[in-house]
Amino acid sequence: MREKALQQLAGKEYDLVIVGCGAYGAFAAEDAALRGLSVAVIDKGDFCGATSANSLKIIHGGVRYLQNADIIRTRESTMERYNFFRMAPHLVHPISCIMPTRTRFMRSKPAMKIGMILNDILSCDRNQNMDSDKRIPCGRIVSKQKFDEIVPGLTSDDITGGAIWHDAYAWNTERLIIGAVRSAVGAGADAANYVEMTSLIRKEKKVSGVNVRDVMTGEEFSIKARMVINNTGPFTIIKPPADDITKPEGGISLAINVIIKKQLIKDYGAGLSYKVSDENKERLFFFVPWHDVTLAGTYYRAQKTSKAFPTITDEDIDALINDLNAAYPPAQITRDDITMLHAGMLPTQQITTAGKRDPDLMMHYQLLDHQAIDNIEGIITVLGVKYTTARNVAEKTINLACKKLDISPRLPRSAQTPLPGGNIDDFEKFMKEGLEQGISRQMLYNFGSEYTKVLELGNENPELLKPLSNSTPVTGAEAVYSVREELAETLSDIVFRRTDLGALGIPDNEALVNCASFVAKRKRLVC
Repeated sequence: MREKALQQLAGKEYDLVIVGCGAYGAFAAEDAALRGLSVAVIDKGDFCGATSANSLKIIHGGVRYLQNADIIRTRESTMERYNFFRMAPHLVHPISCIMPTRTRFMRSKPAMKIGMILNDILSCDRNQNMDSDKRIPCGRIVSKQKFDEIVPGLTSDDITGGAIWHDAYAWNTERLIIGAVRSAVGAGADAANYVEMTSLIRKEKKVSGVNVRDVMTGEEFSIKARMVINNTGPFTIIKPPADDITKPEGGISLAINVIIKKQLIKDYGAGLSYKVSDENKERLFFFVPWHDVTLAGTYYRAQKTSKAFPTITDEDIDALINDLNAAYPPAQITRDDITMLHAGMLPTQQITTAGKRDPDLMMHYQLLDHQAIDNIEGIITVLGVKYTTARNVAEKTINLACKKLDISPRLPRSAQTPLPGGNIDDFEKFMKEGLEQGISRQMLYNFGSEYTKVLELGNENPELLKPLSNSTPVTGAEAVYSVREELAETLSDIVFRRTDLGALGIPDNEALVNCASFVAKRKRLVC
């Protein structure tokens, strides 16, 4: 598939070439292709291989924005959560969340109750025409006794009870993005991972495409397009596409989450905080039950804007462990409890001294029209801030691109188009029937309505339907399918971004060897 895409990229002229294929780039490619534009999308690594792959997996409905009275952002987030439920019912599921109410005013029961009511009003249509399995209940306030049952062992004199609201989480955020890329390809886009932009094709103030290098072979070629959309995220702050192109305002923060091998709080995501002793502020951390373990974070540290990717230090890890234990002392987390780090870069409101904890994160996305800003035609830069609203921002980006290209495309369709595997009308019935057939939960969640296509690979070799080792339910068929249908090029693509093999940490050697062996019989694999 990649070889064919590379031939197309070098020989065609497109309406759009999208550089960078995390959440924002993938959804931009899908939105544009579904509207009938000719689209090329590339990434210097794998699709969803950077910050978009490293999150707390929460698809936010926007309740947190009410504390800043950001009604518009709350409403947008609520609608995008709704869209994710409909686009990918196999990957996105409801989750109950809780945080303690306290004696002080803004965290008191009355104040939090007002927030819950306002959130419910702003999302009053959240369950309209929604599958019963994906319905979001109203928030509520609970007693201290009930809070203690849900979050055991948290002793503090000022805790008066708890505020419960309901949101969504993603079983696998990477597969959501891979699904968007596949949807774009299905609508006519050409997509290639491991293709790096080296420079813009331009004549004075007019951009007409990008010069690129195939990272795997070193071959260089050009992709011609009427418009370039720079979707490289925080990397565009470090290195804009050209010296005379304005980069987004702000700085960069390292962001780290960890996977803890024990489930600390069952059935609820919990927002817990502690007071920083030498500063007049609190640090809030979220503990998310996920895959029978706990995802916890987030730790932030300001980063130099000249450095390609932050180095995670022992001090960072120790500081995060100390933070989590301070927020939830019963956890008693040690390094031995941590199986994986999730790290990425996020934009900040301003450039902050490198190393500073908790820089102010950028609140709103930036959409830069370089013809208006720099008098350079044919390029737009997008800098996103939240995974949840990536599709919404992508739609706005394509609206701007179409306006500048004087194109009258079809109306946006990405919010109404199921991602691959998402053709499921009744999720509860789908799961019941699948589990009764002996299909693993993780295969049903990851592949949705496409799981039958995965199982068909067993007709070639029944061994493909067996788990790759005793430590994982992932089968050889899933690995082979990811190469044939899901644009995987390397072993790490399969392990970390197509299957659950590496979801909780490094898989055992037997699983890795079997995975590589099954795939290598069908494709030359880069390890």
